[in-house]
Amino acid sequence: GQVEGWQMDSTQVEERSMTTILGIQHHDGMVRLLGDSRTVAGDKPMRHVQQPKVMERDGQYLFGVAGSGAACDLFLWQWQPPFYAHGCSEYEHMVRHFVPSLRSALDETCPAKEGEYDFQALVSLVGTLFLIENDLTVLLDERNVMGIGTGGSLAVAAYMGGANPYRAMDIAIDLDVNSGGPVSELIQGE
Repeated sequence: GQVEGWQMDSTQVEERSMTTILGIQHHDGMVRLLGDSRTVAGDKPMRHVQQPKVMERDGQYLFGVAGSGAACDLFLWQWQPPFYAHGCSEYEHMVRHFVPSLRSALDETCPAKEGEYDFQALVSLVGTLFLIENDLTVLLDERNVMGIGTGGSLAVAAYMGGANPYRAMDIAIDLDVNSGGPVSELIQGE
């Protein structure tokens, strides 16, 4: 049955970032991005190797994306991120070049609703890990561990509690109904 006074409409389901992406920036400049492989479309869980959630682009970037399929497809496949020429800090590049370029591409394909886009992303630019929030805020974290999607916080907690990255992902997948399937990993700066 249904709990009295509680009702879930379809917009609540569509706005959730259903996945688990874990990003770890090591002190030696290496960044690891791990992602599950389950995609949830309405009530249909799916997975396929040709639909990754973590991807390398142009030798400079690693991306991990959670959120709407259209935003994820744009981010991972359709949009060309700006080249980083090392003339400024990685953070400055993300704020001055990366985000304006991404905003322009998103506005053409999947415009913001009430100032927010329907995705979050972990981005590694030449060994620096960033979180791009759904309002396109660029964030760094001195702990150098970040997670996105419905299982992201679970993976971060497991990793910070001592689990290795793959075990942390397994724990998150076990506890998050919206995550699953094989885990893929990309490493930058080995």
